Amino acid sequence: MLIVLRLLANMFDGMVAVDTGKTSAAGELFNEVPDRVSDVVIFVSAGFAAGSLPHLGYITAILALFIAYVRALGNYMGVTQLFIGPMAKSHRMFTLAAFCLFNAIIPIPFLLTWGLLIICVGSVITIIRRLQQYYKEDGCMIKNEVFLLYVTLIGGLLIFVGLLLILLDKVFHKNVSSVWRIYRGWLMMIPIFIIFVFFGRLVFIFGVLGISIFSFAEFSRATQLNKNPWITYVVYIGIVAVAILAIIPNPPTGYFGAYGMFMALPIYVIGLILFVPIWQNRHEGQLQAIALGVMGFIYFGWMLGHLSFLADSSYSVNYVLFLVFAVQIADISAYNFGKLLGRHKLRSNISPNKTMEGAVGALVVSMCLPWLFRATFPEFGPLQLFLTGLIVGVGSQLGDLTISLIKRDLGIKRYGHIDPRAWRNSRQDRQPDYRYTLIFSYDPLFWSTLSIEDKWPLI
Repeated sequence: MLIVLRLLANMFDGMVAVDTGKTSAAGELFNEVPDRVSDVVIFVSAGFAAGSLPHLGYITAILALFIAYVRALGNYMGVTQLFIGPMAKSHRMFTLAAFCLFNAIIPIPFLLTWGLLIICVGSVITIIRRLQQYYKEDGCMIKNEVFLLYVTLIGGLLIFVGLLLILLDKVFHKNVSSVWRIYRGWLMMIPIFIIFVFFGRLVFIFGVLGISIFSFAEFSRATQLNKNPWITYVVYIGIVAVAILAIIPNPPTGYFGAYGMFMALPIYVIGLILFVPIWQNRHEGQLQAIALGVMGFIYFGWMLGHLSFLADSSYSVNYVLFLVFAVQIADISAYNFGKLLGRHKLRSNISPNKTMEGAVGALVVSMCLPWLFRATFPEFGPLQLFLTGLIVGVGSQLGDLTISLIKRDLGIKRYGHIDPRAWRNSRQDRQPDYRYTLIFSYDPLFWSTLSIEDKWPLI
């Protein structure tokens, strides 16, 4: 009721000011500042409300403030202010009021959570639409229908999966706690990843660099490699070098990204790692530290670094967002096929919950995806589409198994702060040595095959 009254008061305030001729430059200040305070109070309160999540309220409030910032930025640029949705101020308030009213009549656990989630997804789409329109009016002409297509698909998929999990959990009383942890990881990491893509090549490369650094830091703490700081320093230098090589131009080819040097970089980094114990005149326990350092660089720096070179391609948005979408679909397919048809364990000692049937189902679905989205791969023929689906289907499973292998070898029951798809929100699940997460378990074949120079010729 108070939300509706706020909307009415806001509407009448503007109407009265216009009709009485009392509009002024200072009026914008008195209109906007209380609105922004109101947004924060309402959404944060909704986050703390029964059945919701506090951090989701904070995220919704931040997005609401960012929408207002984008509109103000457009005004500063001298272009027409936009109030387009789907989650302008009135849309946000109406959506939240509707969910609150429905929850008051028919109490449903976590209903407000889904109300806030819908507002978040709609807010991201609103921000993107307004920024695109402002860029067009300002002459920059950023227009990418593929980006909007994938953002819409990914956002819709997140909402659909969330509603499906609520149905399985609350109606059919199925134990989906492990899937909830994966899903919460998606909610945190995928929007950040999409923002990196939206703001272009350099932002994306620096974003991948940050993810690589934080992921290796987590890995080094989990394995206690950080007790040998010089080896970790060498790995950090190697990770930064990957980003630099992705940014600089390559004069012989005329493309951005020194891909040849990038392919040779592991040799130099491994050589430096081997040099560290020699320089320190140490031998005890150094073989393990060397092996962990090499694995840390290859796994978190070099393999993930192929994403940075993917950003140098002509159709980088198409390829990167397809990767995000396809990995989501592969995960969902593996889980559903495993639950429905699973009889045979895939690798019982590494990941007891994975089944052969689930892996085959994920592979079949992944093989179909490139054909369904063929329009987003303008340079691909039948062979490339076939191999892309094969690589996604196999690579997503290999990534999960690799994370499980590392986790079990280290004796860590909950490794969610290295693999974001097992993100833990509860404090008791957060081990003190683990903090940051990695965006995906790796698809090394996908990244290394599909990021050659400017196009993807070799597949």
